[in-house]
Amino acid sequence: IAGEHQSGGILDNSYNIGRIDGDITSGGIAGTVNSNVRNCFNAGQILLGDPIGNESADYISYCYYLSEEDTSEEQNTKRNAFSFEGGAYRVNAFEQYIIYSQVVTADDTTLLSSALHDWAEAEGGDYISWKEGDDLPEFLAKYSVNFPSIQGCTFSPYGGSSSPVMENEAFSFVVTLLPGYTNSIITVKANGVVLFRSSGVYTVSSITENINITVEDITPNEYVVKFVSDNDVLSERYDFHYGDIPAPPINPEKAPTETKTFSFIGWDKELLPISSDVTFYALYQESTRYYSVVFLNEGETISEKNDYEYGQELIVPSDPEKQAEEIYYYTFSGWDSELTNVYENKQYIAIFSAFFVEYTVRFLSEGIVIEENNSAHYGDTILPPENPTKAEDSTYTYEFSGWDKILSTVESNIDFNA
Repeated sequence: IAGEHQSGGILDNSYNIGRIDGDITSGGIAGTVNSNVRNCFNAGQILLGDPIGNESADYISYCYYLSEEDTSEEQNTKRNAFSFEGGAYRVNAFEQYIIYSQVVTADDTTLLSSALHDWAEAEGGDYISWKEGDDLPEFLAKYSVNFPSIQGCTFSPYGGSSSPVMENEAFSFVVTLLPGYTNSIITVKANGVVLFRSSGVYTVSSITENINITVEDITPNEYVVKFVSDNDVLSERYDFHYGDIPAPPINPEKAPTETKTFSFIGWDKELLPISSDVTFYALYQESTRYYSVVFLNEGETISEKNDYEYGQELIVPSDPEKQAEEIYYYTFSGWDSELTNVYENKQYIAIFSAFFVEYTVRFLSEGIVIEENNSAHYGDTILPPENPTKAEDSTYTYEFSGWDKILSTVESNIDFNA
C-alpha cells in the first residue's frame, strides 16, 4: 500500500514480488495531489481513489499482470470489469492486459465513457456507451484459435465459430483432407490434448487460453499403377503419390495369331497426374497376317509371293531346270517339302535327279565304223579295238600305223580314224 492518506502516493515499478492477494490501493486525501500507479506487475485488483469515498483525480498507466510462465510471445489477454468504489473507478487487470488510459475523475462520466470506448476499440470489442449509475460493462477475455499451415489439409470454422473466441466459449471446426491425403488417419490436438470428432466436427470446449491446433499422422496417399498388355502385367508399382505422372513401358507387343497381327497404338487412358489407383491397358491395331512363300532353284529365287493369307492355296511355279554338266545332266524330280495350302512362311527348294551324260566313241577305218560305244561316260578310258587291216591294191600294200588322235579319256563325242 503506497501513499494512503498522504499528500500523494506512487506505486511504481513493483514487480518480482511474487503474487499479491487482495487489492493495492493508491490515493491521497480527497481533493489533493493525484496519485499514480505505474508499471505494476503481478497486481490483483488495483483501486484508484480514496476508499472512504472522497473524490480525487487518479489514473493508471501501463498496469498489467505477467505470470512467471508467460513470455512476451505467449501473452494472453483477459479483460475484466470496471467498477466504482468510493466515487472513483477501479480496473481489475489480469494476465498481461495493458491499459493506456486518460486521467479520469469520478464525476467526469464523459471522460470515463470515452476511456471505456477507447479500451473496447483498442481490444477489438464493441462500442461502449456508459453513464454514471449504469452497470459498467464487462470485458471477457478473447482468445485466438490458431491453425497450422500444413500440407495435406485445410481447416474451416463450423457452426458460426470464429476467432478470437470469448472466454469459456467453444470453438468448432472441420479438418478437410486434400486430394492425395484422403487415406490419412489423423490425430488432431488442441494445445497438445487430443480432440475427438463428432459427426465430422472437432470442438474445443470452454476456452480459457489461446489455442494452437496441431495435426499429426497426415501422410500422402500411395496409389497402385499398372500397365497391362494382353492380360500380361508389364509394370506394377505401389508407391505413386497424388500428382505423379507415370512413365509407361516402351513399345509393348502383342503376339500375332494365325490370321492377325497387332501394332501398338497407345494406352486406353491419357497419362495424367495420378489421383487414384489406375490400370492402363495397351491398345493395338489389328491387321491381316500375311505369309511369304519362296521357291528356290540352286539358291536363286524363281518365285516369291509375300501376301498369302492363312490357309490360302499355294501357287506353284512351272518345273524348273538345271543346267547339265560334263558328267551329269539333271531332271526335276519335285520340291523338298510337300506342297500344301499356306499356313506359315516357307521356302521350297527344287530337287533334281542326276544322270550320267553318255558320249559316243567310234573307231573308223576307211570311213567304215569298225567299233562304236554309245554309252561312254566322261573320264572313261578309251580302249581301241584290234588293229584294223587294209587290203593291198595294184600299187601298194598297207600296214596299220595308229589312230589319228591320241587315245586318252572320254571328254566328248569323238571319232577315231585308222
